[in-house]
Amino acid sequence: MKFTDALKVLFASKKTRSLSKRVPRVEADSYFLTCNEVDMNLEARFINNFSDRFNSFYTQQRINNEEAFVFKNIKGFTTFGFRFPIDIAICNKNGEVLATYTNFPPQKLSSYFRDGYAAFCLAKGTIKFWNIKISDVLKINKNNF
Repeated sequence: MKFTDALKVLFASKKTRSLSKRVPRVEADSYFLTCNEVDMNLEARFINNFSDRFNSFYTQQRINNEEAFVFKNIKGFTTFGFRFPIDIAICNKNGEVLATYTNFPPQKLSSYFRDGYAAFCLAKGTIKFWNIKISDVLKINKNNF
């Protein structure tokens, strides 16, 4: 089956998946996001491939306020295919914020950052709520139950 045929089958049904009906992945460890050693109460999810990106962004109507999506090895970010605006924080390998984008609209491309390593995608308004600024440190911590 070709990729275009798979997309036709996916969008052929009239039912659309909402964020509340999404099946959560079972992971042995959960991760949470901190800003300057302050827990932000956000569950961090890693996006490793196109399938994760497709299921997390393209088929959803919004990002949940308790979630943060992490893209690694990123020098810039694009919201091509998104249906909703998001907040983006681009960090270097040490977790230091290089740039923040609040209310970043769909179908746009961010600037290129030579030292960029990770992009944190957050719900709209999260950067202002937590007052995340350039040179703040975002870290992902493992939470073992």
